[in-house]
Amino acid sequence: MGKYLSLFDFVQEALKNAVYEPCEDGSGYVVELPDFPGCITQGRTIEEVRSEIQEIAVEWILLGIQLGDKMPVVNGYGLSVPRVTKRVRKKAIGKKELVSA
Repeated sequence: MGKYLSLFDFVQEALKNAVYEPCEDGSGYVVELPDFPGCITQGRTIEEVRSEIQEIAVEWILLGIQLGDKMPVVNGYGLSVPRVTKRVRKKAIGKKELVSA
């Protein structure tokens, strides 16, 4: 692997491998991202499932980063994740605007 992508570009690259299938009952479509295990959704239209799978992929990646999981390589590309030192993290946690409600 030689190149790293931003979060947006990484998700766009993964979407190139998305598998779209019509629902068996004809009610819409199912889409899965094979590069991100468990990323699957369904909806009435291709546009709807594409939008939903993008959101799910971002959440999947962010959770994985938070948990310290290794990100997959997608079509030869890795995800560019900046390293945050303990000092920077400690400083950021101390800021009130970063505390979630």
